Amino acid sequence: MKGRWAGTLELPFASPLDRQRLANYPEPETVFIGTSVILDVFAKYENDSEAYGWNNEAYLYRWRTPHYKLDPGDYNVEVELIGVNSRKRDKFKAHIGSTIEETYISRV
Repeated sequence: MKGRWAGTLELPFASPLDRQRLANYPEPETVFIGTSVILDVFAKYENDSEAYGWNNEAYLYRWRTPHYKLDPGDYNVEVELIGVNSRKRDKFKAHIGSTIEETYISRV
């Protein structure tokens, strides 16, 4: 799944011609050494037992992309950031609980 930086342009605010392109090819983000930027990973809704992988595609599926559905349980998550002259990979554990309060992601 291609990621989505939390601070990038939301698709409803993009021009109609850009929405499909941005859903499939999100804008890159510059992250300087020593700074942090929030990366969206998944969304959990209060009345749903499942969660959904969250990226720009979610805007095309009413916030619940069917092929990124995460039923309650434990998941291994690997995030890979690719830059011009760098590559960083990190692993996380995600727990999808039956409530928002029981749902979390943590570094391995």
